[in-house]
Amino acid sequence: MWSRPLDRVRRWGEALRAELPAADERTLRRSTGLILGGAVLLVFLLVLIPLPEPLFSDPYCTVLRDREGRLLHVRIADDHQWRFPPPDRLPESYVQAVLAYEDRRFFLHGGVDPLALVRAAWLNLREGRVVSGGSTITMQLARLIRKPDTRTLPDKVIEIWYALRLEWRYTKAEILRLYAAHAPFGGNIVGIEAACWRYFGHELGDLSWAEAAFLAVLPRDPADAFTPQGREEVRTRRNQLLLRLSEAGHIPPPLLQVSLAEPLPSGLHPFPSEAPHLLLRALSEGHAGESLLTTVDLSFQRKAARVVTLHHHRLAPRGIHNAAVLVVHLPSGEVRAYVGNTPEPDPEYGPEVDCVSALRSPGSTLKPFLYGLMMTEGLLLPHQLVSDVPVSYGGFSPRNFHRTYYGVVPADQALIESLNVPFTILLARYGYRIFYGMLERLGLRFPHPPEHYGLSLILGGIDLSLWDLAELYGGLGRIALGEGDRAFVRHRYLLGEEEALRARSPTQILDPAAVWYVIEAMTHLVRPENESGWEHFVEGRRVAWKTGTSWGQRDAWAVGITPEYLVAVWVGNADGRGNPHLLGARVAGPLLFDVLRELPLPDVWFERPVDRMVPVAVCATSGMRAGPHCPEVRVEMLPYASRRASLCTYHRLLHLDAEGEHQVDSSTYPVGKMRHEEWFVLPPLEAWYYKRSGHVYREPPPPLSSSRPALTLAYPSDGAVVYIPVDLDERREAMVCEAVHTREQAVLYWHLDGELVAVTRAPHQIAIAPPAGWHTLYVMDEEGFGVSARFRVEESGIRSREGGMNTGFSPPPCSSTEPRREMSSLNIIQGKIRKKDMVSIFRIRSSDASGNKRYRFFA
Repeated sequence: MWSRPLDRVRRWGEALRAELPAADERTLRRSTGLILGGAVLLVFLLVLIPLPEPLFSDPYCTVLRDREGRLLHVRIADDHQWRFPPPDRLPESYVQAVLAYEDRRFFLHGGVDPLALVRAAWLNLREGRVVSGGSTITMQLARLIRKPDTRTLPDKVIEIWYALRLEWRYTKAEILRLYAAHAPFGGNIVGIEAACWRYFGHELGDLSWAEAAFLAVLPRDPADAFTPQGREEVRTRRNQLLLRLSEAGHIPPPLLQVSLAEPLPSGLHPFPSEAPHLLLRALSEGHAGESLLTTVDLSFQRKAARVVTLHHHRLAPRGIHNAAVLVVHLPSGEVRAYVGNTPEPDPEYGPEVDCVSALRSPGSTLKPFLYGLMMTEGLLLPHQLVSDVPVSYGGFSPRNFHRTYYGVVPADQALIESLNVPFTILLARYGYRIFYGMLERLGLRFPHPPEHYGLSLILGGIDLSLWDLAELYGGLGRIALGEGDRAFVRHRYLLGEEEALRARSPTQILDPAAVWYVIEAMTHLVRPENESGWEHFVEGRRVAWKTGTSWGQRDAWAVGITPEYLVAVWVGNADGRGNPHLLGARVAGPLLFDVLRELPLPDVWFERPVDRMVPVAVCATSGMRAGPHCPEVRVEMLPYASRRASLCTYHRLLHLDAEGEHQVDSSTYPVGKMRHEEWFVLPPLEAWYYKRSGHVYREPPPPLSSSRPALTLAYPSDGAVVYIPVDLDERREAMVCEAVHTREQAVLYWHLDGELVAVTRAPHQIAIAPPAGWHTLYVMDEEGFGVSARFRVEESGIRSREGGMNTGFSPPPCSSTEPRREMSSLNIIQGKIRKKDMVSIFRIRSSDASGNKRYRFFA
């Protein structure tokens, strides 16, 4: 740098003589002395004053850009300045403008322009005050680095030294970018890019010549932008610069006139706010102060945000205030849209919450994974019948959403309708600990051991984020695409970010053939509350989708998969409040499909992996692997493991008498007269609900000599009127029901008005408190035999409505057509009435037609 050609030095000298007006020898000697003194001091500072590391300690804004570099969102720097990180490149119009205005010989000098210094020194001496600093852009950058409080000669010398060192270390282009990024532009606006957005509201690359000239002259006196007089001075300087640029051949004459007429910015523009919650995610991952190029597509982001806004306007009057949408390019795992919350939030409803990252109960969204895992291991076939009857596991009693039961239901139909009970039964078979371990292998992390969740795992007993759920379903989609080992990649939102895996060897966890059946079932999803026609999506394009609703209706979920995109949706309230309208298919499903309609979905679908399938003979009725007694068999292409699945347990060979009316065996009936028939036999409880749900079921004939145990409903009797007292604290008492079974090991199922209310082993007693009116109590043993009683409940009490004592009940007339009037009081039977409230209690004992004992109580 110090050995520049001598001819360049001679040119500087000639330029100096040309620029300086006639001056006396004394002035020249003083100027030369100042320069020489500065040179001596500069050599001294060469050793004592190094450049700071880093050059700037000022914090930067965190800047988020889409995949094309378009600004998505920006967060102000920690010192409350709008200061962007240095841009990668500057627009040519700004480069020409700032060089023409600040440093015309920028590419000639080595950080210090001697011509400009001598000229400035002479002018300042002539005027007796500082009228010119003679600073180059590099020297101005040095001043921005140092931030001196004064502008003295020593400060100038230090700036010269900094400039020389900067030129030694950085290229001219880098110095220009550093200067442009840290120059003041008025108020808390620092740097050209922040100034471009605040003053003009657009990208740096879209600067006009007038805008570039405005930004070039403004740092000379940034406060001028905010006062009427200052604005006129800025206009004058800008127009003079435009004329100079035109004279230099940079601006053609027609464009010059347009540029001169262009008004100054009249106010400040807000920054874009396209993905504020993605920026929050970036901050939480340690990217503060960085300019981040993301995988987001701005057009997708705006479309998704617009759809969320439309649904917000529809749902807010119903008390649902928040929603989130994640759009992922399925093959790459790159995020294309990230709407973390409602774009038009009410401050009262948590607009700052990133609902994509928030942990929530996922409802039934994990059911497809259990379905696929069990098929992978040969424990379940796609259409195999699964029990759908009331069950209880240690106090955990799942129910289907609509409180109905099918008795048995094909597994794929259970997935399509998202039935809770069949999938709880399947998880009990599979083992919740094993399922927990498999989810861990797929990349989930749990804060508690499997025992903490138990069977509730399958119904949303864990907490997941929308991001986690999208990664899980993305894994399913990429297995279906044949991605193999990279199927369960972690989704990425930063362009160029290294790909990371959630799971190793995922096809060993979920067989591609099983996943194809999962996708196929999800394609036919039709929930009763859905709008009709969704299964025939726009223009016939298929979507595999699943909904979920968390316990207490706090969260509504929907995930849709196509070969090109995955869309995940959450709808709810950020504070976790439940709402009766929060149902996955009713609020999240419509939002999902409206987002999908905005995406360019190709007319292709996942290919069936026939190379991973084998032909298997399947019972057409039960969906299990065909056994010897299945009357109708079809061959299906199923996952490899299906070859070792269990044979059909529903079809049996029954031995009947000659008339086919009773089952017989060789000990009670001649073998030669027997008829042998293949019969579809359901367990008694499944059969009862199967018929009750409207299915036609042919009951197997009873045994010829029935030896079934006697089941008797001891209380209440059929036709009884039961008086349930209200106790002294105005609380309704319960009635105690009792049944008797001659077999001690019998298990009884109690149904009140068609709903399972209890399962008992001896002694068979339950306490119920039904409301006033008629009710039906049905009791059935595990072999399907049952008894029932229809009774009416009326309320009574120890005290009258007026507060006095009851005068008692009149005995019913002795008529065979009059229903018995019975009063049940658990407290009275157990002797729990307080002594001070005791009155004479008369118990009348009687028997009904069957000999069962009955009691009536009178006060």
